[in-house]
Formats: sequence, structure tokens, C-alpha cells
Amino acid sequence: MYSADKAFRSDKNLNTGKRKSYGMEIFLQQKQVKDFYGTLSYSYSKTEEPDPRIPQLVDAYPSNYDYPNILTLVLGKIIKNTRTSLDNAPFFIKYPSYLLPFSDDMEISLRFRYQSGNPYTPKVYVTNEQHREGGRAWSRGSWVDGTAINSARYRDYHRLDLQWISRYHFSTYNIEVLFLLENVYNRANVFLVNYRSDGTTETVYQFSFFPVIGVGVEF
Repeated sequence: MYSADKAFRSDKNLNTGKRKSYGMEIFLQQKQVKDFYGTLSYSYSKTEEPDPRIPQLVDAYPSNYDYPNILTLVLGKIIKNTRTSLDNAPFFIKYPSYLLPFSDDMEISLRFRYQSGNPYTPKVYVTNEQHREGGRAWSRGSWVDGTAINSARYRDYHRLDLQWISRYHFSTYNIEVLFLLENVYNRANVFLVNYRSDGTTETVYQFSFFPVIGVGVEF
């Protein structure tokens, strides 16, 4: 049970919650007819919940899943006969090209994603509540949820990924070599805020720039 009175304590949960959602979505797709393909999607939405506290402090606040803006862009190109062309090139181009996994069936693509930041409830550090730390000592205080539910947001999330795939086709099996660069421009996307018992906070970030190399065999 929720209450605007911070001195009120109850472990009782009631199945009385409500949520209102509305929005729109646009999706465009270029199917792979020849060499190029791509998709573009954008959605705008709002998700709100009425204040269940007694008495109410606000009419409604954003739900935990309220992401007003989400944009995703995928672009790709199929490249054929690169290895054959390089094999017919002069030797000073042909032999150095073997340092990279060029094949006659390659695919280059990018993926960009943007999303509004997660809503969260700012916490307040109080000294009138303590808890045991490691069973040995009492903390200086505790972090408690403030009264402004989901009134703040983390920084907007966005990142760019680049991918290169080379496929080698044989009579009974195929080999696929993958190069993936995640978060190319090294965006510091927030994962969460860690609230320490001494009253300080630490921002925890998601993966920064991350290269991936993989090899797969298909039979």
C-alpha cells in the first residue's frame, strides 16, 4: 500500500494499479532487391500511472516503461565477387589483400539506435534510518525514495554499431567470418546509479566501444 506519509509502513500489496498508454509508430523498409537493404522505425509513446498514494501528491507520473522516443536505423550492402576481382589484380594489390578476409560474398551494415532515457525516482539520503553493514556495524544513513516518483530521467541512450561479414561457400559447408564494432563513437550510456551507504553515488555505464570477432561454420 502506498502513502504520501513517509512515517507510514505497510508490506501489503494491492492489485489495484492502473496504467494509460498511447502513441504512434512509423516503419519503413527497403527489402534487399539487389545490393542494398535497410529499415527505419520511429515510435513516440507516453505511459503514465495515476498516483496511488493516499493522499495523492500528483495526478499521474511516468511509468517505469515510459520511453517517449525510440529510433532505429539499419542499412546494409551486399558486395559480390570481391575476392575474384582481387585475384585478377596486379600482385602488389592481390597478395596484400590476403591479410583481410575478402570473399565473393560479403555484407557491410550499420545499426543506429536512439532511445529516451529511463525514468527514475530520485533518492534522498537520510540519517534517521540505518542498516547493518556486513553484520558488523551500522551505516551512517540510508537512501530512501523521494516523493517525486519517476520525475527524473537518465541521459538519452544512443549508439552506432558497424558490422562486416565475409562468407566462404564450399561444396558441403560454409564459413562465415564476422567483424563487429559496437558503440563506435564510445557513447557513455548510463545503466544505473549505485547509491552507497556513505551518502555518495556512483554512475554505472553500459559497454563502451567493444570490438567483436567471430567465426562460424555451417554444415
